[in-house]
This record gives sequence, structure tokens and C-alpha cells, in this order.
Amino acid sequence: MRAAFRPSLAALAIAGVVLATGLAACGPGAATKTPSAAEKAAPDGPLIPAEVLSKLGRNIDDVTLVDRNGASVAWKDLNGAPRVVFFGFTHCPEICPSTIAALQAAQAEAGPGAAPMRIDFVSIDPARDTPAALSSYFSSFGPNVRGLTGTDEAIAKVAKAFRASYRKSDLGGGDYTMDHTTMVYLLDANGAVVDVATHDGPPERLAAQIKALTSARAGG
Repeated sequence: MRAAFRPSLAALAIAGVVLATGLAACGPGAATKTPSAAEKAAPDGPLIPAEVLSKLGRNIDDVTLVDRNGASVAWKDLNGAPRVVFFGFTHCPEICPSTIAALQAAQAEAGPGAAPMRIDFVSIDPARDTPAALSSYFSSFGPNVRGLTGTDEAIAKVAKAFRASYRKSDLGGGDYTMDHTTMVYLLDANGAVVDVATHDGPPERLAAQIKALTSARAGG
């Protein structure tokens, strides 16, 4: 069994920059992480200080990705509504689909007064995640989930801006999986990172974070 590994949230804030370099194994039999005491406590406010969050997702406005319809889209053009950004791949057996489901459940908990929220899924496996593959995979997730792919270079630039890491892991027989950072990034309508969430944290914590993100937008 290949174990999942990721540093604690406290260990991520180093020298004023989030270093989300811990990778979760996404192959068959990968273990899941037990939420830390801090995550279980579901404290008010961001999990990471605002001055650290402000360093994420910067200087990539003109990086061009490709959506599931095959259309090119600049990163800056994704702004305009609160959204979450998550790095993953369509062959991920558990973490990626369960994260999307958790985000959609949290959005539903936010209630009808909250603004619509988009989920931007950035593939870190562009060799397999073509627009056609993304279209097929995301057809059952609803219109608020947007799959994005692109060149290796473009994906690497976006991931680096968020301090997200990924790597190919050989499974034998010509098959492979992708180990990747499982952090979820919460962005306001202007594209600024205002909070982060963990894919396996308490549902009530995630629901509160999504409600805060969408209510801020709804309130103007």
C-alpha cells in the first residue's frame, strides 16, 4: 500500500509563503489522512494568514489553458465570481471526485442566499486529460464545475503560482498515476486567494468556508 503524505497546515506557512509540496498518493489502496486537531476545531477565519494567502496565484493572468470544449481561456478571464481551484486528474480513483462532491455539498449548505460558486479543476495530467476526456468526465458534475487542461508548461506555471506540486508515479505495465497536492484554494471574484481548505477536513469547516466565500460576494 502506498501511503498518502502531507505536512500539517502549520508546517505549510514557511517564510511567508505557503509551501504546499506534500503529495497525496492517488493510486489504488492509497491511504487517507486523519484531520489534525486544528482542523477538527474548525476555527473562525482563514487556516493560513492573509499575508501568506496573498502570495498565491499571482502573476499568471495571461497564462492560457484549455477548457473541456477545446476553447482557450486566459487565467484572468476565469475571474468574475467566487470560485475554488483544485489540482487533480480524471484518472484519480478517490481523492479528486470526493473533493468535488464535498465542495458541491458545502455549496448546497451555504443556502439560496449565497452567490453561485464555480469549481475550477486544473488537470495535472494533460497527456490523458484532453478536452474530450474532461468533457466526458465532468458531464455528471453539473455546470458549476469547470475542467481545465493545457500544455505541460502552462499547467506547471499555474501550479507553481499556487505552490502546488505533482509528479507521475509508475504503476507498472505502462500505467501510471499522479501524486499531487490536495489543497483546495478559495478565490474571490477578483481572483485573490482568501482561504484554503483540506480535501479531508471536517465537513462543517468546509461548509463554513464556502458560506463565507459566497456570502461575501452576495453581500457586494
